[in-house]
Amino acid sequence: MLHSALVTTEKGVVLMSRYMRPSLSEEKRIYEETLFSLLNWNRLQLANDGEENLVVCLKQYVVYRKHGDMIWFLSGNGEDDELVLHDVLETIVAVAGAHMEKRCTESLFLSNHAKILVALDELVFQGHVDNTEVASILQMTKLKPYPTKV
Repeated sequence: MLHSALVTTEKGVVLMSRYMRPSLSEEKRIYEETLFSLLNWNRLQLANDGEENLVVCLKQYVVYRKHGDMIWFLSGNGEDDELVLHDVLETIVAVAGAHMEKRCTESLFLSNHAKILVALDELVFQGHVDNTEVASILQMTKLKPYPTKV
């Protein structure tokens, strides 16, 4: 089952955190602090885009990668091992890249934040992977207003 999806800057500033299960703020804070303490942030800043890494944090597999100016994290346990997390993270980054015109910067991420959250909701339902088709998710995340009769 998926645990969380996080997006941070290269310096560790959290831009998005989505937890798939109900959690207390204190549990989230402890998880994020523990995860960030396990990482070598200097190495991450120098990493190539697309280079994926794995760490285990509080019994959760965490797959993370640098994409543009940001670090994308996806964690889960049980049936969602590191291979499933890798595939889901690839889909999330592909959808986000399509919304941000392939340039992944902090300002573009923040301006497309709502679309990325809707894409994540289309991809994951109650912690379980539901849909990994990039084209289908992009269609669902267009966020165009409903046409009205005038």
